[in-house]
Amino acid sequence: MANLTGFSRLKNLFQGSLNLTTYREIISHTRTAECGNIPKDLLGTMLNGKEVEATKNALSNASDALSYGISINQRAQSIQLQRELSASFDKDKIVSLGFLKNSNLSKKLTMEHLSCPRGIENASQILTEHFSKIIPNCKKVEIKQLKAGSYGQGYKLEFLASDGNKLIHDKVVKVFYKDGQTQMDILAQIMPVFIEKGNGFISQFTLRDVVTMWNNIKSITRENVITFLKPFEEILTKQNITVTPEMIDTGLEKLKSLKLKDIKPLFSIIKEAKSSEKGINAGMEFFRNMQEHMSQIHGIYAEANTTMFLRNRVGHSLRRTNIVAPDYYDLKKGFSIAEYSDDLLPAKKSDVDFSLLGLEHQDLHSANEVAGRIIDIGGVKMTVPELGDKITARYYKKIMNQKNQELRQKYIAQLKKEIELMNDLDKEKIKKAIRLAS
Repeated sequence: MANLTGFSRLKNLFQGSLNLTTYREIISHTRTAECGNIPKDLLGTMLNGKEVEATKNALSNASDALSYGISINQRAQSIQLQRELSASFDKDKIVSLGFLKNSNLSKKLTMEHLSCPRGIENASQILTEHFSKIIPNCKKVEIKQLKAGSYGQGYKLEFLASDGNKLIHDKVVKVFYKDGQTQMDILAQIMPVFIEKGNGFISQFTLRDVVTMWNNIKSITRENVITFLKPFEEILTKQNITVTPEMIDTGLEKLKSLKLKDIKPLFSIIKEAKSSEKGINAGMEFFRNMQEHMSQIHGIYAEANTTMFLRNRVGHSLRRTNIVAPDYYDLKKGFSIAEYSDDLLPAKKSDVDFSLLGLEHQDLHSANEVAGRIIDIGGVKMTVPELGDKITARYYKKIMNQKNQELRQKYIAQLKKEIELMNDLDKEKIKKAIRLAS
């Protein structure tokens, strides 16, 4: 990482590459770990450097207050979840399949971060004190908590006059979870408890229990399974897993058709499933590998990288597209600031086609789209590495943007003539674009 020493800005690096594996090292070598700019309407009429820094500091202090509230809830939820899991390993509950008819545990497993009124109140006071000095007539900055995400918690900021009218367009500050606070981190923390309780439960299991449990399957309905899976919808979507009612019906039908002779072998399988030290280590290694992979496409480092990359590759501003990307990131403090997606934003003129950029948004679902715009760009992955090169990507887009196949082929023929006059490096990059588009 010696070549990173002395980095002053992340712009050039983040514009030219995506899904890096060395974010932490990069940030540690960067003197100013910031991306983008504070929205101009948050600076009032004071556009000098001193006021810009004061505004950054106010937002930073507010994010600290909100982050503190998140950490309190995270610890409480982790403890509560361990208790829930301990109570759930009751043989009678498992054998009766009662857990399928009561989705309380599955709701707990979604690890929704709860509201912390004190943290929100403190953050509101910090922002009100600052913005009342620089935004004319601003009497209060009201903060409303939005739906929690897997990697950060969003808060809507409303800048209000004394009569309650809004002075500027609403903003969203997203406070990214610290190490140990993400859903994956918390599940990794409780995994040893899960395994320990599971082992204790398995040691009590008898063949009669297996037979009784399978008989109880006959009373399970499609609605029971759908209700149980409901809190996991977001998690399943992120893993590209779709569970349809038809799939549930087929699975239940097959299970209910089993005979006693089919069930008995399951008893020995369950007994052998008791976790060994090797199995525990394998499970923890899986979580570590998953966390490392997810950090390349999720979290503040990856999202700031994606924002800068998109701004560079789309070829025009994102403001009137289907993406509301944050204007500013503070990567060391762990927060971003963006416009709130609503009908008051300028109308869309175009949609960003991720596939034309060699990208795939792997985390697109209803919670990440508001008012027809994508509000979360965590989960964007480079799927066509060749399009990581800007020249190749530019000509690939030009080819694919032709209105039909006939015009596309005509343009390719024209390019083949033109590249004969180019230098060898650019020639090869354009040839690569032609191959990808053909």
